[in-house]
Amino acid sequence: MVGNNTQEKLNDEHVSPTPKLSPTERNLRQKREDANKKSSETPEKRQSAHSKTDITTEDAPHIPPKKDILVASAVNSAKKLPNPNPEGTVGSIPLEKVHPKDLRKVPSRKPNKFDTSITSPGILDDLNPREKAELEEKINGEDAAGLFPWRLIGAFFPSGKGSPKTMDVKIVKAYILENFYNDWYNNCAIIVGTCFTSWLFAYWGFSWWSLGFIFLGTASVYNAEFRRFNRNIRDDLKRTTVQETISGKVETTLWLNSFLSKFWVIYMPVLSSQVKEAVNPILASVVPGYGIDALSLEEFTLGSKAPAIRGIKSYTKTGKNSLEMDWSFAFTPNDESDMTQIEVEEKVNPKIALGVTLGKSIVSKTLSVLVEDINVAGKMRVRLEFGKIFPNIKIVSIQLLEPPLMDFVLKPLGGDTLGIDVMSFLPGLKSFVKSMVNSNVGPMLYAPNHMDINVEEIMAAQSNDAIGVLAVTLKSAEGLKGSDFITNTVDPYIVLKTEKTPNNEIKDIRSSIKSDIKDPRWNETKYLLLPTLNQKLTFSCFDFNDVRKDTLIGDIEIDLGSLLSEPNQENQTAEFMVGDKPKGLLHYSLRWVPVIEPKSEEKKPDNQAEEISDADEGEEAGDSDVGIMKFNLQKVKYLDTSTSVTGNLSPSAKLYIDGQLKKSYRALRRINEPSWNEETEILIGSKSTSKITIKIFDERIGGSEVLCEYSSNVEDLLDTFGLGQESVKGSPQGEIYFTSLWKPLATSEKFVSTTATTGPIGCIKIDVVKAKVTSNLSGLGDIDPYFSVQLNRHTKYKSKYYSNCVEPVFHEAAYIPVTSENQHITVSLIDYQSVGSDRPIGSVQLPVSSYVKKNKETGEYEDNSKTAAPTIFSLKNKKNDQTDDTMSMAVSFIPTMSVYSPDEIKDVEKLEADLKRKREDFEAEQAELKLKMEQEPDKWEEVTVKDPFEDDVKKLHRKNKLTLEQIIARNSGILSLDILGGRLAKESVFLEVLADDVSYPMFVLRGKGNKVNPERDSLFIRDLKHSKLHFRLSRKNVAKDPDDVISTDSFGTLDLLNSSYGNPKEITFSGSSLKFKMFFEPSQCELSSSESIENTGYLKLKFISADNLMSADRNGKSDPFVVAYVDRKKEYKTQIIKKTLSPVWNETAKIPIPARDRNQLILNVFDWDRAGDNDDLGAVKIDLTELEPEKTYDWNLQLSTQGTIKLQGKFLPEYIRPTVEISQGKLSDKPMKAIGTVGGTGLGAAKQVSGAAMGIAGAGLGVATGGLQKGGRLFGIGSDKNKKSRKSTESSPRIRNSLEYDTSVPNNSYTPRPSVEPASSNAEERASTKSNNLSRNTSSNMSNVGGKKSRASSFARTLAPNGTYNGNVNILSSEKLGKNIQIIISLTQAGRMKHLYKTRVQKANDNGTNVFNEACAFKASPEATLVIGAVAHHKLSKDKSLGIAQVNLGDPQIQKDENLALKLNDGHVIIKLDYAKEALENIPDVPQIPEQYQQ
Repeated sequence: MVGNNTQEKLNDEHVSPTPKLSPTERNLRQKREDANKKSSETPEKRQSAHSKTDITTEDAPHIPPKKDILVASAVNSAKKLPNPNPEGTVGSIPLEKVHPKDLRKVPSRKPNKFDTSITSPGILDDLNPREKAELEEKINGEDAAGLFPWRLIGAFFPSGKGSPKTMDVKIVKAYILENFYNDWYNNCAIIVGTCFTSWLFAYWGFSWWSLGFIFLGTASVYNAEFRRFNRNIRDDLKRTTVQETISGKVETTLWLNSFLSKFWVIYMPVLSSQVKEAVNPILASVVPGYGIDALSLEEFTLGSKAPAIRGIKSYTKTGKNSLEMDWSFAFTPNDESDMTQIEVEEKVNPKIALGVTLGKSIVSKTLSVLVEDINVAGKMRVRLEFGKIFPNIKIVSIQLLEPPLMDFVLKPLGGDTLGIDVMSFLPGLKSFVKSMVNSNVGPMLYAPNHMDINVEEIMAAQSNDAIGVLAVTLKSAEGLKGSDFITNTVDPYIVLKTEKTPNNEIKDIRSSIKSDIKDPRWNETKYLLLPTLNQKLTFSCFDFNDVRKDTLIGDIEIDLGSLLSEPNQENQTAEFMVGDKPKGLLHYSLRWVPVIEPKSEEKKPDNQAEEISDADEGEEAGDSDVGIMKFNLQKVKYLDTSTSVTGNLSPSAKLYIDGQLKKSYRALRRINEPSWNEETEILIGSKSTSKITIKIFDERIGGSEVLCEYSSNVEDLLDTFGLGQESVKGSPQGEIYFTSLWKPLATSEKFVSTTATTGPIGCIKIDVVKAKVTSNLSGLGDIDPYFSVQLNRHTKYKSKYYSNCVEPVFHEAAYIPVTSENQHITVSLIDYQSVGSDRPIGSVQLPVSSYVKKNKETGEYEDNSKTAAPTIFSLKNKKNDQTDDTMSMAVSFIPTMSVYSPDEIKDVEKLEADLKRKREDFEAEQAELKLKMEQEPDKWEEVTVKDPFEDDVKKLHRKNKLTLEQIIARNSGILSLDILGGRLAKESVFLEVLADDVSYPMFVLRGKGNKVNPERDSLFIRDLKHSKLHFRLSRKNVAKDPDDVISTDSFGTLDLLNSSYGNPKEITFSGSSLKFKMFFEPSQCELSSSESIENTGYLKLKFISADNLMSADRNGKSDPFVVAYVDRKKEYKTQIIKKTLSPVWNETAKIPIPARDRNQLILNVFDWDRAGDNDDLGAVKIDLTELEPEKTYDWNLQLSTQGTIKLQGKFLPEYIRPTVEISQGKLSDKPMKAIGTVGGTGLGAAKQVSGAAMGIAGAGLGVATGGLQKGGRLFGIGSDKNKKSRKSTESSPRIRNSLEYDTSVPNNSYTPRPSVEPASSNAEERASTKSNNLSRNTSSNMSNVGGKKSRASSFARTLAPNGTYNGNVNILSSEKLGKNIQIIISLTQAGRMKHLYKTRVQKANDNGTNVFNEACAFKASPEATLVIGAVAHHKLSKDKSLGIAQVNLGDPQIQKDENLALKLNDGHVIIKLDYAKEALENIPDVPQIPEQYQQ
């Protein structure tokens, strides 16, 4: 028969029976039906039946007629608690009606299945009849034939006690063996082992008795395996049962409600009195007016019935470090179903009485406003997010899942006697009050809204942390008076004390002792961490005594509150006092440096990506190298216990900063995993150079022994914790768990002396090949990706972005010097935004330790740069979740040699001389002893001892001693630049230091005024002999536009190293001066040729001719031209040769090649078409890796389609000077089908090229024009006939998409306008005048092109595409645009827009003309586009954008000395444009336009 545990489990789980029911199952079903019938009875029937039924249990005697009330919790030996209701509770106080004298045990009572107070609010498992029917149908609808009959033949006991009582145990055993236990595998192993062991024993000659030993071992193994299996399967089933119980069921809260009921009796009167004492003084000070003289809280009580928690449902699978619970709560004093008769009779209802006094003095009356019968119930969700700081709860989130039940009685007049409940008397008032409460509370608490309580912030606000540093400079003292003791001398020293210290740490800060002087001079600076300035600082001067106690000379108290208004107090003087007697003067200075408060960040929705600030790269603002580190050593795990005899450790810990002991942690006895969890705050002079060391000791009788040690830079440790790593690995064994917080100080000077410097160990080379973006970013716009490399969250490299490309091919290498294996490198993929902040796509963390390997024999780092292969890395978003975005890159390590600096060599030479002298003395002494041994051999003997100078030799050889010539001979390594000072040409400018062809600066200096502060940084030099350093003055932190650059000066790196190695060097450039020293640490191995200057430079390529090209036109000819692409970017385009299959160009181009081993050069031949796309005539790829520098090559290459092309090329090694262009190019710049192969290029390439050179980015238009709409075009002003013809032209299906136009054919789409004529009074006359002007100018233009020498016809042929020319635009007037008009001029190129000028708002005259007569100058290349926009201003409404017009600066038509009319909206803007006049002084004659183009 199935046990009782199984019966209860069957009732809970509602498992459907099998078709053939056993007697046990039929009994269970009958019991379930009886229980359902009883639960369906009304509460009144159950109560009456229960009161009439005699208690006849065998554990209780007959109840006498006398009835008393007994509290159930007061009974000592109750048999059974009251049964819970469907919500899993029995109410606040479980009680029974029993006789207190005759009955000692409480019998069971009928279960109360229903809550009589409220119906729906607050019930966790509320199902309507339809949902219950559906649930039962699903449960009973299971196919019983497919289920194993567990409930019929067996039972599971989570307690581990008991056994199944069934005749079919064999079926259960067979099922377990077949599904959970691979008996054949284990049995076969045991059988094979037994047979082999028996054969082996027989082979060795053992007797038959040995089989007994073998069988004993076999039985032991089998028994152990079977016990293990039984233990594991029982544990797994128990875990599953417990998990299901926690996650899916409502937990009872009997213990909590019982505690609340007992505690409420004590707490409620205290709470009531506290509320009255707190509220009445506030009400007494309030004078409402309107005849009300006073207000008072006469009575406040919440009743005798305590609040109750009806049930709790837990959700354990809500995520990492979080827990969600649904709480059903109720405060229902009117519910008497769970109360005894005595409790009902003695019940006190909640009541709040507010006394309102009307009138004054004698003529006054106090009326009571009553609030009674308060009932509240509901369902609340509580979410806990766990943290690492005690009490280990970070955020508590509270949310009401539904509007709670609220009920109360309001009696504004009449009191208890004549008061009327206005909530029931006035219809709709109660619902109105509830709706008002819901409308105010809903946005805060009702789902899906929630209220978050940050427990960590509350705890941090109450903590006693430091808010800044006080620097106290003790200068000197005068006239100190010591004691009158005989032979006494004054040996003064100063002790500094404050009333409050961070974390209540008591530290004795004192100055040095000056011997026998009454006017001492210290000139010492002490630093005090202060939690508040609302305290006093005490200077105590003592007289040091050798034997006696030190004598107090005098005290000085200073109020630190004055530092809030005056943080720097220099040259202060105060007098030491003892009582009323002066004891001398003290000269001192105070300087208060506060902590930089973190910027408050606006909370963003979860689905909105975090934006990257573009201002100063986001890392400079709000950060400082000087600050306070809050360090918490939590625990240490996995310590080595092998050195302890007993196996138990007594660990202690010490914290060092730059070798100085800052914190000692107490010793913990007999524990192998110590946990301290102690916080301390330490002033760090420079987080980039300061070194932190943590040592774990084992305290023994003989002394302390180091168990574990960890050492790194402070910045590396902070970055490790910032990346989410909770622990670091110690040496040789152990894991140290900690938390750290950096609080930067508001200072840029390292006023704390730090001598710790860490040299680089090598360079991490990150060769980024390509990336792939598949995720959807928040916001609008195309994806323009670029990547950045950060070392400890400092940007070290940033690539150029690729416009509108989801699979960019970068082929860029970043060289990042590293100083420790504990550093972390972050490679981020970011989407560039011309308007607003950039959007992060994803990032990948690269621990330096994963790529740095040491040779076990030599102990030196290994070079793996030649064997590194590209690896695909998956990117993670800001939430550290894996995404589908990837980056392909190769990461390698180039180690460097540790070399003594020139300053260290002087000390090394002294040590070598001392070591040589000591060795000579030692050898002389040994020779003398050897002579004595030869004379008296019986008294002497030879022993082998350790070399006494071995440690000194190791110290001398920890670095290499190389001369400058030896260092330079290695030609590659890490260059350290130590800036000592200098002055800049202007104030508020930045000095960027760049190297070779790297476009991102190695570091940026910003002076205080025009003074340069000291700075130190390093960079990797690939080819020292040909390296260049560039010093750039910029208006921004990192220049992103040519206008940001003030000047750029270049110097040879080798020349600067020779002149500044060990000696300060001062250089001047562009009115600025810089003083610095250089140091160079060469690489251990010689780099490959791909890392030298031979890998980068320019390809001098001559396009000679082509032969037998493919025909693309109807006449059997083509109009060929060649485009050179370097990694998708168009670098050069030849002239168009008309109507030929064998063109001759004879053009020479200088094509930049950033890296021959990574770049691809593709030459694509196109056929130019006036309308439509250019036709592809073939392509060819040139292998750049096979080119030898300075060697001329003559090529006659076969095209991918038909024909050959003749070229001549020479590669010129040279570092390409970095530019400030932040755009690398567009996807449309490359021939799509030509990458990776020569064949297959053609139409797709030309289609992708279309629209590339327009330079207009739709996303960027809003910046320049304040939200100007697209659609503004540049057309003439004419009659209706001209408008119709223009409309037909626009609707033509052959719209030109190609940008490869013939520069010899002028573009006549612009409308010249000779002058701005005043509008006539007659509209028809004005229209006729404009039409005549238009036709006259157009015809004149067409006739002059072929007839005389034209500047415009040779304009595009004269200007260089990459050149920059000066221009000037005159805004003359506008017509028919509006009453108050403002013109906005912008310049756009390569997808970026720059605002140039805004005119004044001009009012239109009577003719509708706005006259401006304003001008602005600019500087741009011919590939740029001028954008003219107009805005109509309104005083009482929003300004309206009227549209934009675009003028391509490369168009020849703009060079006519005439005004241009730009079509905007319903009117036009008239400007005059002068551009590139300096380049058009000597213009050659231009051939006439062919006849077919003159029509």
